[in-house]
This record gives sequence, structure tokens and C-alpha cells, in this order.
Amino acid sequence: MVKIRIFIAIDFDKSTKSYLQDIKNKLEYYSFKGHFTHEENFHLTLQFIGELQADNIPNLIKSLQECISKHNAFNLSLDKLGGFKKGDSKLMWIGLEHNEKLMRIYEELFLTLKHAKIAFDEKPLKPHITLGRQITLKKEISELINILPIDKLIIPVNTITLMESKQVNGKLKYVSLATFPLNN
Repeated sequence: MVKIRIFIAIDFDKSTKSYLQDIKNKLEYYSFKGHFTHEENFHLTLQFIGELQADNIPNLIKSLQECISKHNAFNLSLDKLGGFKKGDSKLMWIGLEHNEKLMRIYEELFLTLKHAKIAFDEKPLKPHITLGRQITLKKEISELINILPIDKLIIPVNTITLMESKQVNGKLKYVSLATFPLNN
């Protein structure tokens, strides 16, 4: 049986990814080293499923379609730069302002996956966009927050995507397996 590594996400448009790339490039300047997110991989994870048998994907897609089709399109807004410390290195991210529509979709996806008996990471959603992992900074995070202010960029959310995470030629790549439109 073939297993694939999957997650449910909000994929961003090109202009949003370009803005995030600019912030990431500035962050790299203030870092000694790290594994930084490639521009095409910027996204917001709603539910991380992990490895799933490939033959379960069609049923998952059907369940997700039923769940997501009930929701309307909405906007997200970037908040501020942040980081999680792990030893000497950090995971750096951009947070998002609280959004009730986002939280409702997250909660319904949670229930949909439970009902479909699909194992997934049940940690509560802390909406953030990962800029990089295992980063060693030249300055403290508190200093970088002042040096790298984040515009309150409005991000239109018109679709939710089921993504596959895989290595292609030694590079992490996220591939869309199914895209679910939100109502207008």
C-alpha cells in the first residue's frame, strides 16, 4: 500500500507569496543559518494529517468537499513576526490576526476528519506562516520585530487545498491534490 504525506491548507496567491518572500529574504540577512521556506511553499496549514493510504484519498476529498462547500470566501490579515525557540535555533513565522471564519473552518475540518476516522494532528490551530526552521539569528527576536515590521496585508481566501508534501530532486515540494472553492 502506498502512503502519501498530506495536509489541508490555505495556499496563497502570487502577490502574497512575493511579499512573504521579501520578508523571508530580510530575515535571512539577520540570520547566521537556517532552513528557509521556498517562495512556492508558503501556505497556512489548517490540519496536518501526515501519512495516509493513497486509496483513502478519494473518500477524504468527498468529505472535505461536503465540509468546505458550506463556507464563504473571507480575508486574512498578517499580524507580526514571531518565533518558537528550540535549543539554540528557532522556527520563525508570521502570525495572523484572529479571524472567526478561519476558526470555524478549522473546527469543522477537525470534526470532518474525526467523523471520517482519519488520524491527524489534533493540536489547536495557532495560525502562522512558517518562514524558516532551525534558524540561528544574529539578533534577538524582540529586536527583529522592530527591525522587520509586517504590513497588515489583506490576504483573500477563496479556496482550501488538500496538499501532498514530497521530496522532488532533494527539494521539499507541496503539490495540490484537490482544491475546494469557497462560496462568494
